[in-house]
Amino acid sequence: MALLPVRSKTRLAFSVAFLLWLVAFILLLNRRLAPSAAESDSHAAGQPPNSRFLAAEFINRVEQQQKELQQLLVESRQLAEALRAQSSIGGNKAGGIGEPTSPRPVMATLSPADSLPASIAVLVIACNRPTVRRSLDQIFKYMPTSGPHQFHVIVSQDCGHAETASVIQSYGNKLVHIRQPDLSPISVPAKERALVGYYYISRHFRWAFDQVFLTMNYTAAIVVEDDLDIAPDFFDYFIHLGRVMAQDPTVWCVSAWNDNGKSNLIDTARSDLFYRTDFFPGLGWMLLRPTWLELRTGWPAAYWDDHMRKAGVRRGRACLRPEVSRSYTFGRVGVSNGLYFDKYLRFIELSKRPVNYAAMDLSYLLKSNYDSYYLDRVYKLPSVTLDIALGVGSGAPAEVRVQYNGPKEFVAMAKRLDIMPDFKDGVARCAYSGVVPVFKSGRRIHLAPGRPWKGYDVTWK
Repeated sequence: MALLPVRSKTRLAFSVAFLLWLVAFILLLNRRLAPSAAESDSHAAGQPPNSRFLAAEFINRVEQQQKELQQLLVESRQLAEALRAQSSIGGNKAGGIGEPTSPRPVMATLSPADSLPASIAVLVIACNRPTVRRSLDQIFKYMPTSGPHQFHVIVSQDCGHAETASVIQSYGNKLVHIRQPDLSPISVPAKERALVGYYYISRHFRWAFDQVFLTMNYTAAIVVEDDLDIAPDFFDYFIHLGRVMAQDPTVWCVSAWNDNGKSNLIDTARSDLFYRTDFFPGLGWMLLRPTWLELRTGWPAAYWDDHMRKAGVRRGRACLRPEVSRSYTFGRVGVSNGLYFDKYLRFIELSKRPVNYAAMDLSYLLKSNYDSYYLDRVYKLPSVTLDIALGVGSGAPAEVRVQYNGPKEFVAMAKRLDIMPDFKDGVARCAYSGVVPVFKSGRRIHLAPGRPWKGYDVTWK
């Protein structure tokens, strides 16, 4: 069936709204003119109707009809405004920011020069999982063997686990195997003893980063933990988005991970769609040496990833992340004891579609472009209720904005959408300037705070 043009959709919406209003008005008149059941019974019995009863009954009916009519008019007006607003931004495709629906001014461009270093470390963090072979096999399968960038695999092992060490050494000179020398026990408070694994991990990361950036003198590294699958375009993804990071000081990491990347929450056809986010995603990520030199002075004793999410550490900078994840974790068993795995992580969709990065203009990810284009575009989208946004066949356009007011309302909406509802220092997962995009039931939904936005509130927990 041919798609209606936007103007026709708008006229149709107004016509439907008018017809619904007319039907409701006729029903109201019918009810006002029709005798009530009690009145009919009294006439049938030959008794005169009670005038007070009839008056009260009539008023109740009118008030109920008024409420129903008002609700009908509100919903009709929202749909009409939504279609009119959609026509004003140039169409109804839920393409997202990577494919604008109207011309956008570009205030900054990426330098044509390759700003990434020629040699890039691939730092694999390992401990006591012999299944690190699964990750290493995929790294060597998809890692480019030619081109302007050479990738060097460095496996840093903690724990002193012999079987895991044997697996790593079986790759011979294809990789460098380094071992964390400090295997001494860590003393922690009694209440933290069950979580001591997070202390060992943080100590290991610090040592491994020092080895890569200070001892081996690399200027860029991709961090892969020993329980990750990677997408076929994993390395192309980091090369091209890494160039954005290298040119934009407001970007401090590139992540392969979408925290809300379950298949029912993303457009699986849009592997070419990328975002800025204020939330550090991790799980396959790139950083540059200056970032590590900054981080190492305040590196935490435990919970290093949550440390990266603190406002004072992030300092207003963003990460780049994909619509469709370039990594997938198969590590249900670990120090987190499967936290979030069964409900969220195991459902993350891993990208398998090829992307022609060379043909893409990624300058939209630069902060000056992104803020003026993406955020302005989001706030020009029609604002609807979450009920309308989730309504299949509701008539709402393919891309909408749903406003939330406060943490409780956001959490309630997140649970209905099945996205992760937690905050770290007031930042929701995938949020950028408070806006969290989701693709649900064929519609792009942007959960957005009202304007003017005053920034993240660290008291949101």
